Amino acid sequence: MRGALEKMPGVNGVNITKGERLFTVSYDPAKVKVDAITEALAKAGEKVTVKS
Repeated sequence: MRGALEKMPGVNGVNITKGERLFTVSYDPAKVKVDAITEALAKAGEKVTVKS
């Protein structure tokens, strides 16, 4: 999952807390939209909740 997200243009970094299944994604909003990131996670079978 990390590799797929990191390959997305505009994604600067991904941190995963495995015990909590928490993904923290650093990204450039001018290059990638939150919807594209959440869609990629959902397609991989992850439940997605966006926190800002």
